[in-house]
This record gives sequence, structure tokens and C-alpha cells, in this order.
Amino acid sequence: MLLDRAGLSARVRAPSESALRSARSGVAADLDWATVLDAAVAGSAAPGGLSAPRAAAACFAARFGGERMAALIARADAAAAGRFDLLGHRDLGFGEPIDWRLDATSGVRAPADRHWSAIDYLNTGVAGDKKVIWELNRHAHFVLLGRAYALTGDGRYARAFARQLESWLDANPAGRGINWASSLEVSLRSISWLWALQLFAWAPELEPPLLERAIGALWQHGRHIEAYLSTYFSPNTHLTGEALGLLYLGRCLPVRDASRWASRGQSILLESLGRQVRSDGVYFEQSLHYHHYTVEFYTHAWLLGDAASRAAIGARLPALLDVLLYTQRPDGRTPLIGDDDGGRLFGDPADENDFRGALSTGAALLGRPDYKFGAGRLAEETVWLLGADGAAAFDALEARPPADASRAFTAGGYYVMRDGWSSTSNYLLIDCGPHGSLSGGHAHADALSIEVSVGGRPAIVDPGTFTYTGSRSERDRYRGTAAHNTLVVDGLSSSQPDGPFSWKSWAACRAGRWASHPRFDYFDGEHDGYGGVEPGLRQRRSVLFIKGEYWLLWDRVPGTERAHAYALRYQLAPGVTASAERDTARFVVPVNDSDEVAGAIAALGPGAWSVEPGAVASCYGRAVPAPALVYAWHGAGAQDVLTLILPLAGASAPRVREQPARGARAACVEHGAARDTVLWGDGGAERDAAETARLRTDAALLWARFDAAGEPVEVIVVGGSYAEVDGVAVLRGADPAEPVHTIVRSTNPVQPARTPCAESVV
Repeated sequence: MLLDRAGLSARVRAPSESALRSARSGVAADLDWATVLDAAVAGSAAPGGLSAPRAAAACFAARFGGERMAALIARADAAAAGRFDLLGHRDLGFGEPIDWRLDATSGVRAPADRHWSAIDYLNTGVAGDKKVIWELNRHAHFVLLGRAYALTGDGRYARAFARQLESWLDANPAGRGINWASSLEVSLRSISWLWALQLFAWAPELEPPLLERAIGALWQHGRHIEAYLSTYFSPNTHLTGEALGLLYLGRCLPVRDASRWASRGQSILLESLGRQVRSDGVYFEQSLHYHHYTVEFYTHAWLLGDAASRAAIGARLPALLDVLLYTQRPDGRTPLIGDDDGGRLFGDPADENDFRGALSTGAALLGRPDYKFGAGRLAEETVWLLGADGAAAFDALEARPPADASRAFTAGGYYVMRDGWSSTSNYLLIDCGPHGSLSGGHAHADALSIEVSVGGRPAIVDPGTFTYTGSRSERDRYRGTAAHNTLVVDGLSSSQPDGPFSWKSWAACRAGRWASHPRFDYFDGEHDGYGGVEPGLRQRRSVLFIKGEYWLLWDRVPGTERAHAYALRYQLAPGVTASAERDTARFVVPVNDSDEVAGAIAALGPGAWSVEPGAVASCYGRAVPAPALVYAWHGAGAQDVLTLILPLAGASAPRVREQPARGARAACVEHGAARDTVLWGDGGAERDAAETARLRTDAALLWARFDAAGEPVEVIVVGGSYAEVDGVAVLRGADPAEPVHTIVRSTNPVQPARTPCAESVV
């Protein structure tokens, strides 16, 4: 480090022409660099699109001509003119020539004359939002320009690339400035350059001196990554991304250090696979965005790896992809659980939080019909990454939905309930996992939070991230409990934030029962995050999903000595409208100009509903106003609220009302043609039975359906051993640990029909 700062290390000195030529690995010294690069890539295990970019371009033109090709060309034209869409920001300009150290969103310019280690890049007064600077300097747009050139042969794109590349080399000597401060950024830039150089390899505008200078800079990039790996600082996607950069450089750059880089990168990736990916495939930082990053990293690593690493990665890649498949909402996007920094490895301009491209590539690589179903169609990135062979492999598959509709990822704590795989299915995801690995830097205070899609449309959503280095209040707002869809106590977070990537305390979640049945899904769990507010104070949440119909959420807090302010908050998606009465709130989700999906949320408890302003950051740096529904109350002692989320058919309104019960609480739900009774209450030795006029059980939760004549049809029992309807046993001797669904034949057919919503108990 000291030698680097003083400019005495070989890492920070640009290699001479003779040094570069002498560093060539197994290549004749008189060959031009374009030939050398081409031979290096062709002789490696490089992805098909990298080793044969022109064939990939031809396949792209054949498959995506017209509107999608025009969109790519339009983006390339903007990049050639120095205009960029970065993260959530649109049409940013950085001057001409480009000021590579400028945060164009704030006007702050990071210092140019300091060694990277002396720059406080988290200080917005010094660097603005460093994410914006770094996103530009990842040079994903170099790959975009290369694709446009490969598709059109238009020299404008090659001249823009050469001009911007030379400008960057002039302004960013090795080791100086913010663009060397993160080895991950150095790595991702290296990958972009290697792809761009292949796409432009034979362009006459890329003159030999500039190509040689770029290869010398890539050699410096490799040395920098190797020296400053995030082994201790950020051994997460920083480390695996840096290892992937070394693997790329080792496979594609013909210099004497290459084999060592490839070996080191591959070794780190394989070691990290077991540490960073949980047994069920969930990425250990509890962020679905960074999970997607990890899928990208290991897909590229599989393509670049040797036989042994392909076998090791291939054994775990399906589990990683399964998480993306099952957490994907019916609209094809993925909930923004945990941090979202807006970036992509491959630089594709896919819609925000749309990760179907990874499933498209996974389908082609692994021959998985369910991944093709999840992808929906062949992705552009699959063609550029795998070439025509990848497109053919994708085409050969017959898309099939996964065998299971719902899925529990018990190690990562994601529980997904859905009633089908159509674009109009209902969907709920609940988060009951660890707070996050290491310092929890990319985790949010979202214990027991849910995300809900009604009729295929996102209705209740995670709020996203918005910023890392903006105002501290905004950083904490979006990662705090009050922005998520769960219980808030005294306005506090269940996990208490510290620095922008650390926490003072965090909630420990514990999942209980999980059951998935063709008729219903059930989950229960708890967390202790409010133990600091009052010892023993914890949230318990149960979710029962009557498939095709509605959800019941049962939230409770055991007895407390002091009174507290409680709120159940549900952040609605942008564009959703809402209204509220005391016990019931309604929301309307637009589908298109002439159609919509409506829903209601009814609560049985001591509080009242209100509509409050909220916001959703669907991409880093951009937030959109959206309403939130809040059910709030104040009280001491045990708290118990049953909430029903009911999709509405047309203008019909549900009727949910509490009814008398003994030993528990009960409610009648009139929803469409359904007449249901719900009986709930924590059981145990102190309670032998709970009962209404028609039901008797020892269950913690019982749901019963009656037909229009008042005859029982079906019963679901959770946490109980028996259930009776009209004095006749419909369930006896069940295991309380296993939720049970039973079809009920008429229990007392000779008796006159009785209302299922009787107003008195036996």
C-alpha cells in the first residue's frame, strides 16, 4: 500500500510496450494485439457470445429484430453522445469529454489527485453518491456500444468507444482516484472491457496503440484486484465479483499472470459457494437483488470454469435459480427484499427487479423446462452470453410450470404461497429468515414482513432501498420496520440501524409450522426484535391462505406490563389507490386503462384503519409516492389482531364481523358466495376447548366453510387434535403439529339448516 501511494509499485506504473510484449504468455511477439486477444479467448472456456461475438450478433438480429433491436440501438446512440440511464436516474450527462469522477445527480466531483485509499467515498460532501460514479465507470455501456457495432458495422460506435476509452485512461491512472477505491468496481470494469474489446477487436477505429494501452491497463486491473481482494472487508458479492474478474482476466488476457489469476479466482468462487449460499439456495445476505448478482456470477463462472469447477457449481446453481423461480411474482418481477443497488453484472437494460433473464440462461444451460416457463421467453442476455447454441437449447425445451405452487426455503426463511402459476394467480411471500450475514449490511428490518399480489398484480410490496449514501434518515427510512409490511411497536424498528451498513441490534426470527396443501398453505413464526422495548415482547404471526380466495393473518403479542403504540402497516404498490373505514380498508390495483383488480383488508382488533403517505423505490435512486394502509391502536397486555386480505370480484364487498365464542375468538366471513367461520386463540393446557354455537375444537386456529343452506362443507384445523360441528366429530386424534384439511359430509342432515354465523354460543 505504501509503495502504491508513493507511485513506486509496479501495480501503479503503466507497463511499457516492451514489458507488455515480454509478458505475453505463449504468444509470438510479432503478432498484433487483436490477433492475440482473439486467440486467447478462442483457446479458453469463454462463453459462446464472447468467443464468437459476430455469430451472437447475427442470432440477436434474427431473434430480436424490430422493436427490441431498435431499443438497443437507441440506448447505444445515447451512450455514444455521452447520455446515460444509470440506476434509477435517467438521461444523465457528465460533460464532454466525460468527467469520470463526477456524480451528475449532485454535481459533486470526487478528488482527482489522491490515492484511492485516501478518499472518504462514503462522505457525500467528498464524492456525492459514489454509486452513480461507480455505475458509470463499470462501463457496461462499452459493451452496449460493442453490440451496436456488431449488429450494424457502424463506425460511430467504434469511434465513441475509442474516444471514451482513451479519455478514461488519461483521467484515471492506476491507483489514483475513486474509480480504484473498490476492487469490485475494478473487476466489473475489467469484464466490460474484455467483452467490448472482443466486440470491437477488428474495428479499424480501434488503433493498435490504444488497444495495446487498454491491454496494459487490464494487466494493472488484474494486479490491483489480486492485491486488494475483499477477503476481510466485504467477503460477500464483493469478493465473489472480484474473483470472477480474476477468472475472466485469467481466461481472456494473454499475459504471464493470467493462469495464476484464473486459478485464484476459481478457488475463491468455489470456497465462497459453500459459505455464501445457504443449504436451500438462498444467498446469505438476505437480499434478493444480491441473490440475483450471485446467480449471475456463478453462471459466468460455470461457463469459464474447468471440468471440476463446473461440476461443483453445477451442483448448486439449480438451488440458486430455484429461489429466483419461486420468489418471482405473477407479474414476472421479484420482490425487493433487502438492499437493492440497481446494478447488473452483464449490463442488460432489463426492467428493474426483473430477473427472468437469469432463468432464461439457466433453462438453456441446465435443460430445465420450469426455468423456461419462469423466463417466459428467450432473453437478450442469453443470446449474447451463449450465442446461437444457447438460443437453440432454449427453443428445444417445452416450457412447463413447476410441479409445486408454493415453496418454503427454510434456511433462508422465505415462505412463498401461491394458488397457481398463471399471470392472474394470487401470491404471498413472508420473510422469516436470519437478519443477514456478517454485519447485516444489506439486510432490512423486515422480520415477518409480507409481499402480496392479488389477481396477479402487485398490491402490498416491499419499499425497496432508494439510497446507500444519501441522507442517513432516508437510508434508515427505507430499511426500517415502519416501511415494511409487519407490526411496528412504538414507532421503532425491530432491528435497530447503526451505520449505513451495520446494525446496533437485530431481530431473531424463528419459524414454526409450515404446511402446503392443494387447498391451503399455512405458516407461523415469531421474532424477538422488540425485546429491548420491553423484556419478553415479541411478535407472532400466522398466515393461512385459502387458495384461490383469501388470506388470514393472525398477529399477536404476549402479555406486556406497559402500554405501547402498535401499528400494522401495509405499503401499497405505486398506482394503487386506497380508502379506509374503521374496520375495513379497500384498495384498487390498475391493470390497464379499462381494467383493475380490487381487494379489501379487514381487521378484527382494537384499532382503526387509515391511509397514510408512503413511497416505493423500485430502483436505486428513484422513489415513487404510494399510499400505505395502517391499522393502529394503543394498549397494554396481550394483543391479538386477525387481518383478512380478500381479493374482490367486481364491486362486491366482504362482510367480516366478530361473533361470540367461548375460550377463543371467532368471526364470520361473508365473501362472495362463501360463508366461513374462523375460530382462533392460543391454546394449551389452560384451555380444553374453544367453541361457538356450532363449532368446538382444541385447535389454535380453525376455519370452517358452510354452504348456502348452512351445511358444513370443509374444515381446516391448525394446532389441534379434534374438531366438532354441531356436536359431531369431523376430526379426531389428529397430530397438533400438522395442519389438517378435511371435507365434511353433512353432520346433521335431519336438522333444519342453521346459519354459520350464529350470534350466540352453546
